Amino acid sequence: MTSRNLIYGQTNPLFPELQSRFKTADRIDIIVSFVMKGGVRLLSAEIGAAVRRGVPVRVLTSTYMDVSDPTALAMLKELVGERGEVRLYNGPAGSFHPKAYIFHAGDGGCVYVGSSNVSNSALTDGVEWNYRILRETDPEAFAAFTGRFDHLYREESMELSDQVLKEYRDNYVERERSGSRTNAHYRKYKRPAVVYPEGVPSWDQAADGMWSPNDPQLEALIELRKTRMEGSGKALVVAATGLGKTFLAAFDYKQFREEKGEGRTKGILFLAHREEILNQAHETFGKVLGLEGMGKLYDGQEPEEGNPSRVLFASIQTMARQGRLERFGSGDFAYIVVDEFHHAAADSYRRILEHFRPEFLLGITATPFRNDQKDIHGLYDYNLVYEADLFTAINRDWLCPFSYYGIHDYTVNYDNITWLGGKYVEKELEAGLNIGKRHALVFEHFQKWRGHKGLGFCVSIRHADGLAAYFNSRGVKAAAVHSGQGGPFVLDRKAAVEGLKNGEVEVIFSVDIFNEGVDIPELDLLLFLRPTESPVVFLQQLGRGLRKAEGKERVRILDFIGNFKKVSMIPFLLGRKRPGGSRRVLDTIRKELEEDGFLPADCRVEFEFQVVDLLDRMLTQKVKVRDQIRESFDVLAEELGRTPSRMEFYESMDTEFYRSVKATRMNPFRDYIGFAGNPGISPEGIRFIRMLEQTNMSQLYKLPVFLAFHNQGDFRREVGPEELIASFREFYQDPQNARDLLRNKSGRDFRSWGDDRYGKLAYDNPVHFLTKTHSDIFVLEGKRMRIRVEMEEDLGNPVFTDQVLDVIRFRRSDFLNTRVEKWEGNEI
Repeated sequence: MTSRNLIYGQTNPLFPELQSRFKTADRIDIIVSFVMKGGVRLLSAEIGAAVRRGVPVRVLTSTYMDVSDPTALAMLKELVGERGEVRLYNGPAGSFHPKAYIFHAGDGGCVYVGSSNVSNSALTDGVEWNYRILRETDPEAFAAFTGRFDHLYREESMELSDQVLKEYRDNYVERERSGSRTNAHYRKYKRPAVVYPEGVPSWDQAADGMWSPNDPQLEALIELRKTRMEGSGKALVVAATGLGKTFLAAFDYKQFREEKGEGRTKGILFLAHREEILNQAHETFGKVLGLEGMGKLYDGQEPEEGNPSRVLFASIQTMARQGRLERFGSGDFAYIVVDEFHHAAADSYRRILEHFRPEFLLGITATPFRNDQKDIHGLYDYNLVYEADLFTAINRDWLCPFSYYGIHDYTVNYDNITWLGGKYVEKELEAGLNIGKRHALVFEHFQKWRGHKGLGFCVSIRHADGLAAYFNSRGVKAAAVHSGQGGPFVLDRKAAVEGLKNGEVEVIFSVDIFNEGVDIPELDLLLFLRPTESPVVFLQQLGRGLRKAEGKERVRILDFIGNFKKVSMIPFLLGRKRPGGSRRVLDTIRKELEEDGFLPADCRVEFEFQVVDLLDRMLTQKVKVRDQIRESFDVLAEELGRTPSRMEFYESMDTEFYRSVKATRMNPFRDYIGFAGNPGISPEGIRFIRMLEQTNMSQLYKLPVFLAFHNQGDFRREVGPEELIASFREFYQDPQNARDLLRNKSGRDFRSWGDDRYGKLAYDNPVHFLTKTHSDIFVLEGKRMRIRVEMEEDLGNPVFTDQVLDVIRFRRSDFLNTRVEKWEGNEI
């Protein structure tokens, strides 16, 4: 050993040595225990240049002790490209600590082995000891290291696939949050904690004046670029409030323009439903893109003629007005962003999205699900490319933790308030909540946390005004913020927020204004003053207080809990893992929800004992589910003034409730005519429809068979290859339906299929199974498939046709909604 081969860090760092070797190597292998963002950024130029020269870069690292940063893994995976690969150690060893950088160069080459992982400090100014072994002077040692690397790489490692990375990313916990490492991911894949001081990058302005993405934005940008390279024209990103979704959209549009070439893009349309969101987006895009002349189409404003930057911010309400949409061509915008995408099932959104044909559509939301069954998944082609929910964001130290207090609200008896159409009647609810006794209870608990910056969510304008008046009468500076007329304590949103920040206001009582799209990082006290009726609203309210701010350690939530209808939902919403049933929930509550990883790291939950008793009663009482289904149906029928179709009833149903009855005999959609009443169809026609409702479906391909029998408003008795092939071809042109083919390797080239491939799919699968399992309904005679049921009077009956098409639409939506989560977790 010679001293000149020793690299000891600080004034003698490893990074310059690696830089020079990257330039001359024809093959590069790296094996390290962990990788960090700063280290990957430091090596990114060198790795990128080597890859562009055609040099394969192989990296073997690990998730040992959960130290490797998920963002760094994603960056590294993208950097090495298709010629290289990143793999994770999964051999039988209980630990993984190697650090070596191997450079092959013709007959030469060298190995650097020692203590440096891929982190900024380890490669630059840290105290690290590494030793250089040259192949020409010690070929045996060089061969031993390269041989051992090859063995570990081939025999004791697994690919860092998108799915493995997502799993690790979703369950990763920063040291500041966990206090210790679980090592669960490493142990899971093993055969029979620490965050290093590199800082969390933000989307704040860097020293060179440029704006750069933060970690979740960077991870999402990688996935968005990848999905476009794979040919996708739509995508959804789910990111918790406070992670910078609008900045992400701006960064991705910038990335999109670079991919297409600056002069070739037609521009961008940013759609949102609130003026505050649009104003923030206008400011954000200006910072990131540095463009002039960005247009506004909301609040009475019109874009300038010519709109030179072709960047337009528009409200849904304005764009959807009669005659407004028609002023734009379907191809006017190459890129469209829809903010708060969970609203996109509404008619106004759908009308706009059906009008435009962008090259790329990006949906962004913090709340990916709705309270009903209305299908938003199809609007982004079931392509959820990235998700970082509240709990992931807290675990990764992007958002602050919460302390939740479930306070018993003994002042209101919700049994006396009318429950109609899945919610309480607002006037009655307001009368029950806007009383002095309840104001006193809220004030009593607020006093325990006085000195914090508070926001209370109220049920109505009068409720907010009443609380503001009560608090001010007792010396607390409170403001009401809502859309109603001014009162003695009413402030507009901007003034109230400014007052909260500077201490002139201690608490804001609001109605809807702060549910979504507005961030107040300084908030550290939330008051839930209305009954929980929706997981969407509950999580939106929770998200209001999770933004990090200087001096802020956590947000405290005071939830006033009474015997309202959906009180048993609350424990399920506080943690990401779903306990297996009512008894499991109660056991978890009694352990304060802090065991078994139920809560995000460093979060706390306390329920008053009266609330635990209440939850016990509500969760364990025997509910007549059949009566709930009938009540929901009757309410909808009364609203519509007629019998609801299957799709109408399905879309009106609470998602969790439907899931609970789907696999039971009480599922109304297994025999909807028996449930809703016969609209005038023969017994044989009903038997046919019941078959459509109950036939097993592991894939969608039975549906185009059924649709082949539909002939311009009527139903025909038999079909042949021509009708079947035409129906299959049309059915799978819909990108939502195509996802079902793309799941399997045999279907990934379906866009180039000829008639023979479509015919083979039809006859080998659904036609074969239907004529075997439903031989009382269908028969195959040569290549002709015939309905053998005698129902001549139904085949020309438009009521029968409507019923059949309604079943098909329902089966399709239910199939896609049920399987979308599974699909999103797999590569396609």
